[in-house]
Amino acid sequence: MKIMSIFLTTLVTLFIKVTPTEGAPFDTVTLSPLYLGRDSTFVVDTRYPVKNFEFTITNDLYTDKVIAEGITTKRGKNIFTYNNQYTRSNNVIKVRYKQNNTWYTSNPINMSPVYEGYQVLKDNTVINSRSSLSVLTFTNQAWTSRHVRHSFENFNGMYIPNYYHKIDFADFEIHLAEANMPFFKCNPSLVISNVDGVFNDISTSTSVEFPLDLVETSSGFTFALKDTYYVHKETLLMAKIKKEGYVATKYIFLPRNEMQKQDRYKAYFAMQNFGIDNDFVKHNFELKALKNIIGDCQNSEYCIQRL
Repeated sequence: MKIMSIFLTTLVTLFIKVTPTEGAPFDTVTLSPLYLGRDSTFVVDTRYPVKNFEFTITNDLYTDKVIAEGITTKRGKNIFTYNNQYTRSNNVIKVRYKQNNTWYTSNPINMSPVYEGYQVLKDNTVINSRSSLSVLTFTNQAWTSRHVRHSFENFNGMYIPNYYHKIDFADFEIHLAEANMPFFKCNPSLVISNVDGVFNDISTSTSVEFPLDLVETSSGFTFALKDTYYVHKETLLMAKIKKEGYVATKYIFLPRNEMQKQDRYKAYFAMQNFGIDNDFVKHNFELKALKNIIGDCQNSEYCIQRL
């Protein structure tokens, strides 16, 4: 009986070490792909904060090198960033976590860096990622993969603004599942042709690039101007510096009385480092503004003329 008692005690101790009993350290750990020269995102989703986590990499140069570490400070999603300085062509990633003063190590996963591609987006095409997110679930300690689906709103070949002089970035939205939003990255800009020099106070090039910021919404992301621009309240001409008669704006305007030239304006969104594939995504469109019901005679269906 004494031998049996020692055996059972040892068995229980081993079981506790493999499967901690005081609350699961995490529900899932999700890793974005590895990118050479860019940041990767690791998300720990947990119901129990204040747990030590670290991520290690092993390849032909490094063995169990810690690449990201920290303490989960809140319930829900905790985000860790890795700059890929130790990433090689073939890598093994492990997750380590501390519980009850003991460190535990997950099953490893093999990961190679992904490389950017090029895509042209036409009429709200759905983009499914070529690469996948790597998901570790605590209950079975198994790794699975998850692709990311991006859908687009108002990314059509023809943009019809609500107000014919104005491009409103809130009209354009990228939708993706809430679980995938922490991994979405993009460096967007809008390029529009500089017809007859209407944007010369911003750039004298044949086309003008407007850098954009991502703006998170309840179902994805839209855009906003990264820099401050100014617009003349009467002519709607734009400038990069404030001048008399100009006010700050969060929109891009076309000049008044340009309705007859609108087919000459060509524009495209340039979205660099898009999503988990880090692709360059381009969307071309033209403007098709509708005339005002009543107003000046060049831009309206009805107008009043002096006889």
